[in-house]
Amino acid sequence: MQIEVMKNPADAQERRHLFVTHSVDEAVLLSDQVVMMRPRPGQIAEIIDVDLPQPRWDYDARATPEFAALRHHLVGRHQAMVLNDPQSEFYQRDRAGASAASD
Repeated sequence: MQIEVMKNPADAQERRHLFVTHSVDEAVLLSDQVVMMRPRPGQIAEIIDVDLPQPRWDYDARATPEFAALRHHLVGRHQAMVLNDPQSEFYQRDRAGASAASD
C-alpha cells in the first residue's frame, strides 16, 4: 500500500491524507509533514516538515542522509517523551544502567 500512496500525483494539492502510524520510518516515507503527539492526554508536541524529494517511489528515500536525520530526530523525541512520562513503565529509566543491568 505504501507504493500506491506514494504514486499519488504530487500536483494533486486538493488531496489530503491522514495516516496514523507508530512506525517512524513509515511516517517519514509517506508524509510531507509528521505530527508528533504527546502521551496522556494526546496533544501535539511538534510538527516536522518532511522535505524529501517527490516522488519517493522513484528512489530509496530511506538511504538518504535527510531520511536518517529525520528518523534520528523523531526517535530521540519519542524516547525522551517516554522516559519523561510518569505513567510510562520506562519513566526516568537510566538507559545506560538499564542496558547494563539486563546483560
